[in-house]
Amino acid sequence: MRRLIHALGLVAIFFGVLLGATALLSRVDPFREVTILREKWDFWQQHEDEYDTLFIGTSRIYRGLKPTVFDEVTAAGGVPTHTFNFGVDAMLPPEDAYVAEYILRDPPKNLRWVFLELGVFIDDFRERDADSIRSSHWHDWRRTWLCIRANLWPKGKKEKWQKWFKSTDGKPWPADVAWTHFRLFVKRSLNLGRGAAAVEELMLGEGPKVSRLGTRRDGYSPYGKDRRLAGAELDQYMRGLERRQQIPARLSQLKNHHQDCFDDMVKLVRKTSAKPIALIGPTTGPLRLRPAESSGVPLIDLCDVQAYPQLFTPDVRIDHAHINDKGATIFTRMVAEQFLNVTKGLPPTGSVAEEPPKASPPPR
Repeated sequence: MRRLIHALGLVAIFFGVLLGATALLSRVDPFREVTILREKWDFWQQHEDEYDTLFIGTSRIYRGLKPTVFDEVTAAGGVPTHTFNFGVDAMLPPEDAYVAEYILRDPPKNLRWVFLELGVFIDDFRERDADSIRSSHWHDWRRTWLCIRANLWPKGKKEKWQKWFKSTDGKPWPADVAWTHFRLFVKRSLNLGRGAAAVEELMLGEGPKVSRLGTRRDGYSPYGKDRRLAGAELDQYMRGLERRQQIPARLSQLKNHHQDCFDDMVKLVRKTSAKPIALIGPTTGPLRLRPAESSGVPLIDLCDVQAYPQLFTPDVRIDHAHINDKGATIFTRMVAEQFLNVTKGLPPTGSVAEEPPKASPPPR
C-alpha cells in the first residue's frame, strides 16, 4: 500500500511538473509554430511601446490595411498616429480574442486606439485540419467553452440533447465537433505536437521570416502582383457583385457566443485605457455583422457596394473578400477618414443609417 501511494505521488509530481512547464512555455513563447503570428509577436514584444494605434484581424487587415497611409491621413487631419498592423491570415474569432489577450496582456505604454475586425465566428472544422497546430494553439478553456456552447447551444438556450447526435445538411454531429474542441483543449494544455512541429520546422529550415512583417516592418504585406482577377474568376466575381448590388448584404447581429468573444476583446482594450473601434472590410459576402449596442463600440463598415463602389471595381480586387495593394491604399484612406470622424465625436460615415435587428441578451 505504501508503495502504491509512493508511486501515485511520483505520478502526480510528474504531471504537475509537466503541466507547469507547458504553462510556462505557452506563456513565454505561445506562437512559435504559427507562421506570420510568431513573426508579429516577436516584433511586437520588442516594439509595442512605439505604437499608439493597432489593427487586429484577418488577411483583410494583414493584406489590406497600410499603416503608412493611415498615419499620413491622420496626421493631415490633425490626429497623428503611429500604427502597427497585427492582421494574420485566417485569424478569425475566437482565435483573434486569444491572440489579443497576449498582445494586450502587458499594456503598451502609448496605446490609444485598437481596431477590431469583425470576422465570422469559426466553431467547426470545415476546410480546416483539426489536428494542426493552427487549430489547436488557441484552445484555452475560455475559447474552447465558447466553441462548445456554439455547437451544443447555438441559440443560447436549452436544446434537446438528441439534437447533439443528429447531422444536418451533411455537417458532423454537434456533439462530435464539441468533443473535438475539448480534445484540442487537452492537446494544447499538454503542449502535445509542439515538439514534433518544432523538429519538422528545423528539418525543413523554415524558421521565422522577418519578410512576413512587410517591406516597412509595419505588419502590412500585400498579395503579389500576379494575384489578379481574370478569366473565370473575374466572371464569377462580377456575377457576385451584381447580385450584391441587387440584393444588399443582410445586417446580422452577432450570435451570443460571438458577442461574448467580441466583448472579451473590448474589455481587454479598455483595460489598457485605449479605445476600441470595430471594423468591417469590403467583401461581397451575404452578411454585414453588427455587435450589440451595449458594447458601446463605434463601427466602421465599408462593406456596402453601393456606398463605396471604388472598393469593388475588379482592378482593386483579388477575390470577393480581398483587395490588392491599390485597393489597400483606397481602403486605408477611407478607414482613416472615418476614424477622424470618431475622434471628433461624430459617427463614422455610413455606419448609423441602418439599425441592426435586436438580439436577446447573451447568457452570463
